[in-house]
Amino acid sequence: MYGYELAAELDRRSTGIFALGQGTLYPLLYSLEDQGLIRVVREEGEAGRKRRYYGVTADGRAELEDKLHVWREVARGMRLVLGTAHG
Repeated sequence: MYGYELAAELDRRSTGIFALGQGTLYPLLYSLEDQGLIRVVREEGEAGRKRRYYGVTADGRAELEDKLHVWREVARGMRLVLGTAHG
């Protein structure tokens, strides 16, 4: 997806929780690119405008899986502390 498309999809899927502005989104994308976690393909879009399309790399997927594991443990711990789940 290109940047605007990505922001709109994040907003839609999170029902507005992750409504990122350009000042937040693009520095994040540039950082992920610098770390090799996403790849960028530059293509000509509608009306001849050049767009940067972003995709997750293999290293990015591995990092995501690692972070998801950590996040699930944090969420489980919070549920236990708040008394909303057992075990």
